[in-house]
Amino acid sequence: MKKVKITVMRKVRHDDLIEKYENPLEHECDVEEGDVFIANGWQKPDNFCDSAWESLS
Repeated sequence: MKKVKITVMRKVRHDDLIEKYENPLEHECDVEEGDVFIANGWQKPDNFCDSAWESLS
């Protein structure tokens, strides 16, 4: 499998959309702008939040 580089470009929170479409999140992803993760194929990188991974994959 190919490796994929994921770079956090922007971190936003849209409370109105979360309320309308999502189950309430206990906390936001613990990532910061500029963080870099390497995914090995479809395997979630270590320390990458589940909700972001579900959106990307």
